[in-house]
Amino acid sequence: MSHAHVALDVPGTTTEDLQAWAKSIAEANPISSTLMTDESVQMLVVDELFMGVELALVAGERRLLTLALFATIANEEERAVMEDKRGVA
Repeated sequence: MSHAHVALDVPGTTTEDLQAWAKSIAEANPISSTLMTDESVQMLVVDELFMGVELALVAGERRLLTLALFATIANEEERAVMEDKRGVA
């Protein structure tokens, strides 16, 4: 069973902003749990990307959604990496 994958640029954010927000969301888990099933629904941080973070919404072992959020404001280290990449091309 496939799941939705969404990637978004979040205006006015830094990588640090996104990663701190994502970690605080993950600390609030589970989003829901019920005695009717063994599945709890959780939002997990699955990867810290270059200038972003990847989250997964999971129910039990099933991934329902992957959400990749990207910062629009680069920090000094990220700017240096991007400038190096431009010089290589």
